[in-house]
Amino acid sequence: MKPSVGSTVRRNGRPPSEHGVVTEVGKDTVIVDWHLKQDEIPGRGRAGTRVGKVYEDPAMLMPDTRCPHCELC
Repeated sequence: MKPSVGSTVRRNGRPPSEHGVVTEVGKDTVIVDWHLKQDEIPGRGRAGTRVGKVYEDPAMLMPDTRCPHCELC
């Protein structure tokens, strides 16, 4: 996948409980602002709660649908 700034993504092979918005695209990595997608995850917070920005390998990402709970999407 070749993500662009503002696109929503999730990690390949993981449940879709978290997704993120691409905030920067570099040569070999992208920065993703991850946040919760589900309404409630015990101990993690409500949907839309930010869980951090992380450098990610674009090959490990896949497109995700926009989340109605998140102000970032």
